[in-house]
Amino acid sequence: MARASMALAGVALIGFGVLLASARLLPSSELHAGEPDERVDSVELATRSGDVRVRVGTGDSVRVEQRVSYWWRPPGPGYEVRDGTLLLEDCGRFCDADYDVVVPDGVTVTGAVRSGDVELTGVAGIELQARSGAVTARDVTGPVRVTSRSGGIDIGLAEPADVTAEARSGDVTVSVPDARYRVDGSSRSGERRIEIPTEPDAEHDLTLDTRSGTVTVRPTPAP
Repeated sequence: MARASMALAGVALIGFGVLLASARLLPSSELHAGEPDERVDSVELATRSGDVRVRVGTGDSVRVEQRVSYWWRPPGPGYEVRDGTLLLEDCGRFCDADYDVVVPDGVTVTGAVRSGDVELTGVAGIELQARSGAVTARDVTGPVRVTSRSGGIDIGLAEPADVTAEARSGDVTVSVPDARYRVDGSSRSGERRIEIPTEPDAEHDLTLDTRSGTVTVRPTPAP
């Protein structure tokens, strides 16, 4: 009987250990949301792992939602405003952070992301480096400069502007409104589909490069 009790106790301990290990393998999640009172003129991305969405709203307020998934210690909010710049940071090791941000009209986006998709809508300009993930921008009203190591780049302009985009592995697509454009750049492996008239002395320059991927330039679709 004693041996049977010891065996049952051993099985129970093993089961508890398995449950504890399983719990540690499953991430916990938290949502940090806020509306900073400070003026925001730009957004800077400095994220390690997670998707980022920034879009222009209808008013002057700023709203930030940060959803984190973590395995060990719960992180605090990873955003703050410094001298008019809303800084979106990662949440440390063993942690992913997704951002959903609403900003006023006229805000630009800069910075770098390591892993995750970036979606921007209505911003006034972009200067961004992405290591792994797709970059999508719609209704952009100012100049764009984007590089991506692994992931496609898809830019849609609401107003004529210069665009510089380079993707090592992925397609580059740019949609432009009616204006005069010059298209530069090269593609080592992939097609170049230029579906707009081009002029060598045009006011706006589209410099588009890919190592492995297709370059497409097309008119902005009618609303």
